[in-house]
Amino acid sequence: MTVVRVLLSASLMALSLSAFAAKEQAVVVEPAKFAKQRQSIEAEIANGTRYREIDGEERKAVLSALERLGEQLSKVSAVTELHESDKVAVFNDQELVNSILSRAAADSRMVCRRETQTGSRIPTNVCKTVGQRRREQDAARQIMIQNQGNDVKAPLD
Repeated sequence: MTVVRVLLSASLMALSLSAFAAKEQAVVVEPAKFAKQRQSIEAEIANGTRYREIDGEERKAVLSALERLGEQLSKVSAVTELHESDKVAVFNDQELVNSILSRAAADSRMVCRRETQTGSRIPTNVCKTVGQRRREQDAARQIMIQNQGNDVKAPLD
């Protein structure tokens, strides 16, 4: 009975380790598919729906990284054919694009809340992007820091 338990637990551990190993796959950039991906990303940046919270500097960084990736990948049919320094440059540009676009997509997510305005009992829906809410929070925090210790009252609008 104990031998069966040992074998069963050993096989379960081996299966669980192989499951974790399967999740860790290297990201592969395929030159054949890159042109479509690039067009899709550029279109989504241009129409401002998915990446509406991307600012001008980050937009330029993404577009220039995509340009560099296109130049590197147009020379070869597979990434493995690139020189090692070019592979590093492609990886770094890919990570730059992924990180900026992931952050912009997360910040562009619309969040709606039911809020009541001061002096009213009627709740209304207030929809803002995550980026807008963060900017408003930061601005309010700055006002609080500036007015801390002062007897200055906030202006009434």
